[in-house]
Amino acid sequence: MKFLVIDETNRILDTELELDIRKLASLCLSLQEERVPWIFFATFSNQLQQLAKHVLCEDHIFFYESANVDVAHTIEEVPFTKKQDLNVV
Repeated sequence: MKFLVIDETNRILDTELELDIRKLASLCLSLQEERVPWIFFATFSNQLQQLAKHVLCEDHIFFYESANVDVAHTIEEVPFTKKQDLNVV
């Protein structure tokens, strides 16, 4: 196994699968091949920091915290009677 990619890691930890993730990461670490673990998350809780220290090399932890300036977020209030016409749930 060359790559170990864990996406939405913070959400996975919410489902109490941390032990399974640690076992998988340990298995990858025990392989003689060079491995490239990647984890992706929206928040960096203490629990996630501990997992990152276990899975990643210290000099391979990067943070990217800026929002995409090209994305505009808006809130539109849609009357209940119009939702079906607009395919809004």
